[in-house]
Amino acid sequence: MPSWDPTGTILTLGHNPFSSASTTVTVQGTSKDASDPGNPLGSNYVFTFGLDTAPTLSITAPVAGDCWCGGTTHTIAWTMDDAESGPGSLVVYINVSTSGGLFVITPTGLGPGLSGSPSYPWSLPAISELSAHIEITAIDPRGLSITRSSGTFRIDSAAPTLNSQPVNNQQNVPTNQVITLAWSEAMDPVATQGAITVSPLPAGMTFLWAGNTLEIHHSGLAPGVTYTVTITTAAHDNCTPGNAFAGATIRFTTAANQAPQVHFTAPTAIETWNVGDSKVITWSMSDETPAAQLRVWLNYTSAVGSGTLVNGQAGATQVTWTVPAALAGRTVQFHIDVVDALDARGSDTSVSVNVAAPPGGIGDVLPWIGLAIVIIGIIAGLLFFLVVKRRKKEEPAAPAPKKAPSRPPARAPPPKPAGPPKAAPAAPAAEETESPLETEEGGETKTCPNCGSIVDATATQCPVCDAAL
Repeated sequence: MPSWDPTGTILTLGHNPFSSASTTVTVQGTSKDASDPGNPLGSNYVFTFGLDTAPTLSITAPVAGDCWCGGTTHTIAWTMDDAESGPGSLVVYINVSTSGGLFVITPTGLGPGLSGSPSYPWSLPAISELSAHIEITAIDPRGLSITRSSGTFRIDSAAPTLNSQPVNNQQNVPTNQVITLAWSEAMDPVATQGAITVSPLPAGMTFLWAGNTLEIHHSGLAPGVTYTVTITTAAHDNCTPGNAFAGATIRFTTAANQAPQVHFTAPTAIETWNVGDSKVITWSMSDETPAAQLRVWLNYTSAVGSGTLVNGQAGATQVTWTVPAALAGRTVQFHIDVVDALDARGSDTSVSVNVAAPPGGIGDVLPWIGLAIVIIGIIAGLLFFLVVKRRKKEEPAAPAPKKAPSRPPARAPPPKPAGPPKAAPAAPAAEETESPLETEEGGETKTCPNCGSIVDATATQCPVCDAAL
């Protein structure tokens, strides 16, 4: 509501906050004084006024993520202005906020007289701070001010340190060992890689960063060789301008070359396979040489021949094999040789695998062949027995004088038949054709009428055919 002072000459108007920097007020010319009938103002009275606004300010350096080395000089930069009086009328104060509190950089203030894009060279303290902010305050002539804060940046005053693998003077280092350099903080990759040399130079050497760790990869170190890794002071962290590394020399010696290790993983137990089956034969192998560079030879052997399944292929760990018909009814073994880059050889032989014979094959007739062999043996034995027996039958009776020593001394010779001397032999001849048993000359043996065997004269049964005598 409008209000007048006691004299009636001053009018005060209340209002809401102005919505713009410039406001125009108009007093109509028809306004009259307090006389009667009143004197008019005559013409309109118009005046314009503006609002007093605070300065504007934006920090351009440092920015979030920057790292500035302690003990060095860096430029703090910003832009500023003031709508009513311009940037030259402003006075600026700069402070730095750290975890330890707020520290004044310009205690007496800068300006007036600064440009719209001023800067300030700041000599950083030799501290290490992970979360620092620059704060700048600008004040105009009427006392209005603005304060702005930079993004978070780091202040680093410590030189980087290093842990390596292998360590200095390490022995028996595997030839496939990746050389790792683990730094205490983030490093400048270009400067750091340029500061590193390895002697002798490994084949296929490359660099790979993983965070603060630099990995030196290669295609294989030479066995039994001493390597030297040199890192100069040109390596530095990723702060600006960079804290230099103190430098280091790392020496290590690789192990002598060992033969590759190889073991079958299939088959590992005695199995029976069928002709035409598709079988996967697998193995595992390891060596200082990367497995992908190991050369492989795989062969099979059997009683009917052998064959090559893998012929010098690098990095092979399995092969698919179709069981051939030629191996039906046979036993098969597999043999593998693995050779590394220095021609060291590792080998393994699998368990035996049986290949089943198909129906009607050799496996089915083997039992019948065995039975036939047994029958033939029996028949041969009988024939041999009959031939021997035949020969005994055809043999003449042994002369009496040869049997004499075996006769009992008390036995008297049989009486000779009476009659003419020449007729005596005829009697035995007649008896031989008529009697089934004939006593041989001398009375010691006789012939079996059933089988013809010559037996003792006193025997009552033939010991060969068991016929009664």
